[in-house]
Amino acid sequence: MKSFKLFIIVILSIFILDKIVFFCLLQVDKRVFVGEGVGKLNQFLKLKDTTEIIFFGNSRTNHHINPKMFGKSSYNMGVNGRKMAFSATLIQTLPKNKKQFVVLQLDPNNVFEKDYAGDDMDALLVKYHQNRIIRKKLIEMSRNNYFSSVMWSLDYNGLVLSLLRNFVKPKYNYKKYNGYDPIKNNKAQKAIFLKKLKRNGRKNKCEETYQASDINNTCLDEIVAFCKVNNKALIVFTSPVYKDKCKKDNTAMKQLMESKGIKYYDFTDFYAKNDNLDYWKDEEHLSKIGAEEFSVYLADFLKNDLK
Repeated sequence: MKSFKLFIIVILSIFILDKIVFFCLLQVDKRVFVGEGVGKLNQFLKLKDTTEIIFFGNSRTNHHINPKMFGKSSYNMGVNGRKMAFSATLIQTLPKNKKQFVVLQLDPNNVFEKDYAGDDMDALLVKYHQNRIIRKKLIEMSRNNYFSSVMWSLDYNGLVLSLLRNFVKPKYNYKKYNGYDPIKNNKAQKAIFLKKLKRNGRKNKCEETYQASDINNTCLDEIVAFCKVNNKALIVFTSPVYKDKCKKDNTAMKQLMESKGIKYYDFTDFYAKNDNLDYWKDEEHLSKIGAEEFSVYLADFLKNDLK
């Protein structure tokens, strides 16, 4: 009997301690708006209801699009390593029935990734107990931790040190940050890039067929449906690459977007005739020079769509 009582006391103590830890971390979380792990997500959630143009996507959004060039209130919610499910979930947190422009950068190789399981959603686990929409999507995609329902502090697993660091010593003034992180290039980096180009010069082999995974299909349908009923103008585009070694996936991408009634623009070959390495960090990422030029062009190209 004593052993059972002791067991109950230990369980209750762990439960109470977990909630104390969670609410302490939550108070820190609420004050952090710097850093890619939590801060940028917090900033997005804070300003999403009042921003007119929001760019979503991965590192090729984050490093390629300067919202400043688009005039209206705009924010770049591109995050390194994220894919369709992450963006689709955040888009669905936008306010209902408010006119906004959703500009989503998608790469064909990600859309047609056969084994995609939505693992990029794990970055949203930190909001499991804070945002109803995010929690719902995590559960739907089976990305939630089973123990999180009881152990709330697990939401901050792996994030505590960065959270505290960005709380104590922020790297930048988030009030002046629009989500854009340009990549500066130098002679050493250009030399490294040139060596990689020489090693990777052979042509890539295209797949026989291209088909979006079930998850990507579902996410696209959810984005389209959400935007349609909530006064959001949806635009999807593909950002430039250094040299596109396969065109079949571009064609398949256009067909997929057309089948879903999505306005789509392919800028893969925007710099195809320009071999200036000052414009590039690597084969998939523009330097600040290239990104600024592309942003200016894109803002002008989309000016009618963004009215």
